This record gives sequence, C-alpha cells and structure tokens, in this order.
Amino acid sequence: MIAERYDIAVQADVIEFPWENEDNRAVAKAIATTDDGKEYSGWGTASAGDGDMADQLIELAETRELKRAVSWSSGVGIVSYHEMADEL
Repeated sequence: MIAERYDIAVQADVIEFPWENEDNRAVAKAIATTDDGKEYSGWGTASAGDGDMADQLIELAETRELKRAVSWSSGVGIVSYHEMADEL
C-alpha cells in the first residue's frame, strides 16, 4: 500500500454502525499522519440504500475512508503500490 511506501501511519475508526441508524448506513473516519506529523482525515460511508452490498457495509466504509486519508496525505490519487510499481 502507498501508506507503507511513504511512511504514513493510519488510524481507522467506525463512527456509526448500520444497525445504529434508520438509514442502515456505516460511517467511518481515518486519520493519516505523515512522517513530519501532518494529519489528514478521510471519511467513508456505505449504505445498501445507495446500492452497496448490505452484508459488507462496514468493510466498504472502512476501505473508502482509508483510501481517502492515504490519498490526501501522500498526494497520490491511487492507493496501491502495485499500481505505481513502474514509477517508484
């Protein structure tokens, strides 16, 4: 993952679980911290009402928040090391 390549630490938390609200929406937030101490946040949501897979809402929200936080903190619009292998 790009976070490892750029020495970015990421803390992820689920803020709201689908069974805690009437929209059945999962909400997650990540904080990515660069090696110089700067912090970047990323939010992710998932809801079966929006077409997401109902049995994977927490995982989808978490993946989205992690990708956004890492993307902001690294300045890289993609988050897989393998996607950039030829450029690194």
